[in-house]
Amino acid sequence: AKPKLTQNIIDDAFIDVEAWHNGKVAAKFGRDEATDFISGNGTSESKGILTYTAGNGFGLVEDVNSGHATQITADGLIDIQVALFEDFQPNASWLMSRQAGGVIRKLKDSQGQYLCAMNEGLSAVPKQMLLGQPVKFASDLATPTSGVTFTASAYPVLYGDFRKGYLIVERQG
Repeated sequence: AKPKLTQNIIDDAFIDVEAWHNGKVAAKFGRDEATDFISGNGTSESKGILTYTAGNGFGLVEDVNSGHATQITADGLIDIQVALFEDFQPNASWLMSRQAGGVIRKLKDSQGQYLCAMNEGLSAVPKQMLLGQPVKFASDLATPTSGVTFTASAYPVLYGDFRKGYLIVERQG
């Protein structure tokens, strides 16, 4: 971060400019770090979860065919969820962009009824849920290119126990 604050600005301000600026710098670092955790190259930044080779085993990320190359389907979401090994199911969650979440919320059955409400009703802290598991949002994941269509090689939805499957180690200093 390259702060553009002078001591005079800090001394003369009516608000705590230093605290405000520190918050802005921390937020920027957080956004950059989140991007690295999704798509980082592993050389000059963290290795992103989407940059791992597909497969089953240590150092690999399982890639589940959802049944459609460019659209999210209800059947595809179920296929993704049931493909995850039992050991990872209890703490599993969904990860997607808000736009992908919107596409999922609009899925309808043949009668025109919505399939996914993605919440547990009104409460003090609303939870986004999908197929019984929590939903978390990451703006760095794929968004629709038009309407409900995604790029064929995109990964709009991830599912897993990210605490077990993706380890983040922060060095001191």
